[in-house]
Amino acid sequence: MKTQPYTLLVVDDSQALLPQLVRTLGPEDFALRVARSGPEALGLTQEVDGVLLCSGGPDEGKALGLLEALTPPQPAPQPAVVVLAPPEDRALRLAALRRGAEVILTPWDDEELRLRLFRSLETHSRLRSLHSQVEELRRLAVTDGLTQVHNHRYFQERLREEFRRSQRYDESLSLILVDLDHFKNINDAHGRRHGHGAGDRVLRERLSS
Repeated sequence: MKTQPYTLLVVDDSQALLPQLVRTLGPEDFALRVARSGPEALGLTQEVDGVLLCSGGPDEGKALGLLEALTPPQPAPQPAVVVLAPPEDRALRLAALRRGAEVILTPWDDEELRLRLFRSLETHSRLRSLHSQVEELRRLAVTDGLTQVHNHRYFQERLREEFRRSQRYDESLSLILVDLDHFKNINDAHGRRHGHGAGDRVLRERLSS
C-alpha cells in the first residue's frame, strides 16, 4: 500500500460530480486535481498517478476522444485511467474496457468506488515499475559496461535495420569505422605503470572526447 495519497486528476467539464467525489475520496487517500477540458487534462497526465474521466455530458464524442488520447496503444508509463459512466453510455464503457481502463457505473457505491480506484492505481503502479525495469534491462543489454556506448549486439541490430531500409527505398548506405591506433601498446604501457584500470580510463577518455 502506498504511504502517500494517490494524486488523482478528475476530468469533469460540467463538474456536476465533483462535490460528491470530494466527499467520497478523502484527502488521506487521494489528492484530487481538477481539469475541465481534454487539452487541460493531457497537459497534467505526467504529474498524476491516475485520471478519473467523468462521462454523462452531452458531448459523447469528446469523452471518447479523450479516452483514446489517455490510453495510447504502445506501452508507456501513462497514468491509470478510470472511467465513470452511466449505464446507458455503452459505447464509452466498451471503448474503455478495450483500451484497458477501469469502468465504474454511476450512480456509484462509495466503498466500491474507493476499492476499484485503489485496485486500479496499485496495479498500474506495479506495471509502471515493471516497465521501468524492462527498459533498464533493455538498455543494459545493448550498452557496454566499461565505455557506456552501444555494444556489438546493438551495432549488428542497427546495421541490419539500416541495410533493410536502404534496400526498401533503394538508397545508398555508408558505414564509417573508427579505430584507436596502437591502443594495445597504450594499454600495455599504462597497465604496467598504473595497473590494468589505467587502460580502461584511457579508453573512456578517448571515446568521450
